[in-house]
Parts: sequence; C-alpha cells; structure tokens
Amino acid sequence: MRSSCSTLTRFIIGLLNLILGVTFLVLGVVGVLLRTNKEFLLKFTNSLSEKFLNEASQEQADEIAQFLLKYDVEIPAIFIVVGFAITGVCILGFIATCCSCNKLLQIYAVILTSIVVIQVIAVGVIFGVPDIYRSLAFQGMEKTLAYYDPSTPEGKGPARLWDLIMTANKETCCGMDGANDFKNTPFDPKCPKYCCKADKDCLITDALALTPPVEGCRGKIRRYADEYMLKILVILIIFIACQVVLSILTYVALTWAPFAAPNYLCLFSAPHHSLLC
Repeated sequence: MRSSCSTLTRFIIGLLNLILGVTFLVLGVVGVLLRTNKEFLLKFTNSLSEKFLNEASQEQADEIAQFLLKYDVEIPAIFIVVGFAITGVCILGFIATCCSCNKLLQIYAVILTSIVVIQVIAVGVIFGVPDIYRSLAFQGMEKTLAYYDPSTPEGKGPARLWDLIMTANKETCCGMDGANDFKNTPFDPKCPKYCCKADKDCLITDALALTPPVEGCRGKIRRYADEYMLKILVILIIFIACQVVLSILTYVALTWAPFAAPNYLCLFSAPHHSLLC
C-alpha cells in the first residue's frame, strides 16, 4: 500500500514538474524573443498595452517596438533568468521522481523550498509596498521620456509612446509632472501640443504660462501600473501555490519507504555509485 502511494505521489510530482518546466521554458524563450525579434516584440507589446497601442498606426507601433528592442532590457532579462532557472529545477525534480535517488529528491526539495521562500518574501515586499513597483514604473517612463524627440530617428519611438500615453482614454496629460519635464529632452525648448492645448507643438514657456497648466501623467501611469500589477499578482500566486504543493508532495514522498523504480535515469544509483542515492 505504501509503495503504491509512493509511486502515485512521485508520478504527480513528476507530472507537475513537467507542466511547470514547459511553462517556464516558454517564459525563457519569450524573453529571448523579446530581445531578438522585433515582430514578436511588437505583438507582445500590443497584447499587453492595448490601452496605449490600439490607437496607434502600424508605423507608430513599429517605431515603439524598435525603441524597446534597442533600449529596454530589464523585462526580457528577468524572463530569461527566471524562466530557464526554474526550468532547470523542474528538470531536476522530474529526473529525481523517475529513479530511486532519494538524495537527488532531497536536493530538489531543498532547492524548491528555498525558491518558494524567496518568492514569497519578494512578492510580499513588492506588493506589500506598492511604492516599490510604482517607482520602477516611473523610472522606466522617465528613462523613455529622456529620449523624446519626434524629429529624430532615435527619438521617434519614445515620442510615439509618450504621445499615446498623454492622450490615452481621452485624458490629456503632459510628461510625468508637466511641461517642465521636456527641458531635459532633446526636444527642448519645445514640448508636445498636448501640453499647451494647441494644434501644434509649442514652447515650454507657453505651456507653463497656462492657467492652470496641463497636469502630468504620473497619476495615469500609477493607475495603469496598479491595474497590471494586480493581474501579475494573481499569476504569481497561482505559480507559487503550485510550487508549495510540489514541496509538500516531495516531503511526503521522502517520508515513505524508498520507491523501487527503474534506474535508467539515475546513473549513480548503483551500490558502487552511491554519490546521489
């Protein structure tokens, strides 16, 4: 009876590792494509930013994707590192459940538990203090704003992106905190027409002279960041819950009698190779 339960438990562990491994492998591949394939980046950006890009022409969206491909490296790097790292752990867990290597399963259990603890702490800190992810969103947008200049090839992408943000949801705003932000861009001394409620671009001084001046987009960006981070939180909770279940099942399997499984996947399981078993 105990042997049957152990077999079933290991089968479930292996199956969950296979599913999670494939999922995170896809995440890693997505990260690679985001860094190397402009067409994929364009589709990805459109799917995640419909509020901004659904009003953009193909040319505008292409310019935005080209800019992100050249300058935005943080998100793809996170996808690549997390995706392939978790995939490696899942492969270890799958192999450990397919052979009689209890030590290998113990190593997997320790690694998985450590990862779960780190993830829980990270998620708790980031989502428990919203100013952290809001600050990251603000920094990213400020970095993009610094390139704003629709008259140059390098500045077209940021200009298109910010023009869409400043008019999204039919709510007009200007820069992060107002027209003054454009003094730190190549577009100085001018600012976009949205900052001066005109039909064409105007001088920063003219925009600042308005009473009241057009407010910045910080509040709008904060709302979008909160909305998207809530969706991300739900996804993270699901993945962490799956890993917690895996951890529990792994420790349950380790408390039962050793499972007599074929050793073709456990190269060191023979008595004279007791390194892992």
